[in-house]
Amino acid sequence: MDSIANDHDLYAHLMRRAGFGARLEELDVLASRPYEDVVDDLLHPERFPDVEVDVIERFYSTGNAGYGPLWWYRMLNSPRQLEEKMTLFWHHIFATGQFKSAHNPSSQAQIDMFRRLGMTNMRTLLTELSKDPAMIFWLDNNENLKDEPNENYGRELLELFSMGVGNYTEEDVKAAAYAFTGWTLQTPIPGAGSRYGGYHSRFVFTVGSTTTPRRNSSARRGDGTVRTSWTSSSSNPPPRGSYPGTCTTTSWPTNLQCRAGTKLRPKTLMQSTCSRRRT
Repeated sequence: MDSIANDHDLYAHLMRRAGFGARLEELDVLASRPYEDVVDDLLHPERFPDVEVDVIERFYSTGNAGYGPLWWYRMLNSPRQLEEKMTLFWHHIFATGQFKSAHNPSSQAQIDMFRRLGMTNMRTLLTELSKDPAMIFWLDNNENLKDEPNENYGRELLELFSMGVGNYTEEDVKAAAYAFTGWTLQTPIPGAGSRYGGYHSRFVFTVGSTTTPRRNSSARRGDGTVRTSWTSSSSNPPPRGSYPGTCTTTSWPTNLQCRAGTKLRPKTLMQSTCSRRRT
């Protein structure tokens, strides 16, 4: 009996650390297998089917405040326990807040990215994090312009996300900020049945005065023009505002552009920053 109890304690400890615990009947099954095999399965989540979320999504839509309950459901029920634990781990390290963006789909997309890449490598993870709209808006990289660099993301990347204090210089921070000019986001259409929005934002890399989606862009120098828009489907920009510093929109789906020489600080992720060219 002592041996059986000790086996259960060992597997229970493993599942608490590498997952979110296990019920007694689950521990019975795990304890019947070699410990090394159980660990190997945890490290290879692709061996198991993803958790079914259809039922829970009927009650908690992604366009409202529902990504939290959906994620809790995954943590409790997914057979890919280490994958979900690493998703939570990276969320703690690369934390953002919905209270700033006011856009739940972007927060959920970030969690999905952590789930997809959380067990790969830091290079891949940090590259995708730098293109994540929730992180771009959280650390103000959508306001990072060539002649007005915003060092917020570059500093956090070095200080908290990778190198650590004492392993980089202020020149490294400036270089990182400059390298990430032009890495911005396309703002989603607001509303969509909820004040939180129902459409997804996406990463864009700005080249010249044109907003061009680039999924695999490397860090390149921007030219100082940042124009985020609600859609990039139109080849012609909308007419400029009638008065300096004002914005105008065309019919939906719409582009939003601001008069040259102005910049508005967006309050939420769904509010676009304005086009600005510095010479």
